[in-house]
Amino acid sequence: MPDRRRFLSSLGSTIGGTVLGSTLGLAPSASARPRDPSARPNVLFLSVDDINDWIGVYGGHPDTRTPHMDALAGRSTMFTRAYCSVPLCHPSRIATMTGRRPHNTAVYSAQVGWRDVIPDALHLAAHFRSNGYETLSAGKVYHWTDKFGEPGEPWLWDHQIAPPPPPHRWQNGPLNGIPDTGNFDWGAPPGVAEQDFPDHKVVDWCLDKLLAPRPRPFFLAAGLYKPHLAWYAPQRFFDAFPPASVTLPEIIENDLDDVPQLGIDMTERFSRIDHIRENGIWDDAVAAYLACIAFADHQVGRLLDGLAASPHADNTIVVLWSDHGYHLGEKLHWEKNALWEEATRIPLMIHVPEALGGPGSEPGGQVSERTVELVDLFPTLTDLCGLPTPPDLDGQSLAPLLADPHAAWDRPALSTWLYKNHSLRTERYRLIRYRDDTEELYDHETDPLEWTNLALDPAYDALRAHLGAQLPTFDRYVPLDTSLDPETGEAMELSSYPNPSAGPVTVEFILPEPSPVTITVLTVTGRRVRALTEAESFGRGRGQVEWDGRDDNGGRLPGGLYLCVVRTATTSETRRIILLP
Repeated sequence: MPDRRRFLSSLGSTIGGTVLGSTLGLAPSASARPRDPSARPNVLFLSVDDINDWIGVYGGHPDTRTPHMDALAGRSTMFTRAYCSVPLCHPSRIATMTGRRPHNTAVYSAQVGWRDVIPDALHLAAHFRSNGYETLSAGKVYHWTDKFGEPGEPWLWDHQIAPPPPPHRWQNGPLNGIPDTGNFDWGAPPGVAEQDFPDHKVVDWCLDKLLAPRPRPFFLAAGLYKPHLAWYAPQRFFDAFPPASVTLPEIIENDLDDVPQLGIDMTERFSRIDHIRENGIWDDAVAAYLACIAFADHQVGRLLDGLAASPHADNTIVVLWSDHGYHLGEKLHWEKNALWEEATRIPLMIHVPEALGGPGSEPGGQVSERTVELVDLFPTLTDLCGLPTPPDLDGQSLAPLLADPHAAWDRPALSTWLYKNHSLRTERYRLIRYRDDTEELYDHETDPLEWTNLALDPAYDALRAHLGAQLPTFDRYVPLDTSLDPETGEAMELSSYPNPSAGPVTVEFILPEPSPVTITVLTVTGRRVRALTEAESFGRGRGQVEWDGRDDNGGRLPGGLYLCVVRTATTSETRRIILLP
């Protein structure tokens, strides 16, 4: 691998007629830019949807199989503390592609179209196009709800393919056999050949473009749909992860006892934990996520192998990123939509070929533990490609860290979820402040799973004040309908009790007709602790049963999150109860 000092000296200088931008994070001056735009590097901007740190080199899960992403990391700068701007697809991608944080734009969820709030925003691809680049797009680059970049929009893409995204619900019913869970489904779709999966088609199209001569430097944005739900992949990837043998994330049942109510509300509103526990399928779901990661990694390998065989290999910068992380039970939460580590941390790798002064293709790569953000990618790429950097970006060029991954970097990462809820991540601490000023504080040196909230400990008051002073002082307001799913904009019901409670808790239900009712209380690991009713007959109308917080043997249960399953002759509903100690 080239000496890092050589890498440092080469950034910001002319190499083979190409300028890689200033290592100081400043836009190159007009005189520093290459006179011949055709000499500028190409960019392959590769996103993998909804993937967390379950990648081999990141060490997030012992069972994962990602040889191709691991190999890319070995010839890249791998950022181990990279974070999204928003833990949700649409607003995260808008922040990434505009270089602007949501508290400045108000793009907090899929309900907010960027055209409505920042119609004049400069987008990354448009900036490259206006500076002489050919722009190409395949797959999920922007979130589908944004209706963005459709074929025929010449101001952004010169060429584009957007194969229909994978179905969110299988046409003949859920493949995993769990009814009424929307896109929370997984399996190998029957009769679908591997080459017919949308991600395979995305890579096929990109390979056609890479292997053909290009008229000028290109910016190619390729977006893989997996491992986003629904978790559909060819059967061979599921075969590699038998559910009975997968490793499950480590949790504690009282994890939410010290979390403020707004943090609890986020887990209740957007989590899948009720379906998981009620059906006893935690291992199946983890295996399905791993299978889709392996499928996505296979597509990454196909694309990178094609780039290596193309005439563009030595002059193409590769950026691999995800729009946000993902919970699979950690902190008693599933999916994203939270400000904790698993939802906000992302994989990020930047490969600069050896001919451009980077680590090249020799094994080893380099690792940076500095805290960086997705909004940093816009100024990084303009810097590396010798383009002017727009003045109103919220990010900062990562070129100094590509030159020296251990360079001084006093810049925490900021993540925002909905209006006025922020997380600030330093290399050691995470501070979360909700819109009601309640807080969480975690020390990742001693508590990497964020189990102990230090915010109420007076010993940390000075640290909280120091970190809190770095949070935004301005949050652009936009009205949001909280009854709608922030990702899809669809109506969503919240079927949880106003909590927490020390008991008794009144479990209510409404029957359109007389019916037997069975009410069972479970732990979050699916163990039954109390049967409140067993097929007890109730008349038409409103009914209720009280739970005193005790198990079937009369013992007082410890505080924490419990699931309450209410079954009638025709329905089954799971609610969540936070029991105080």
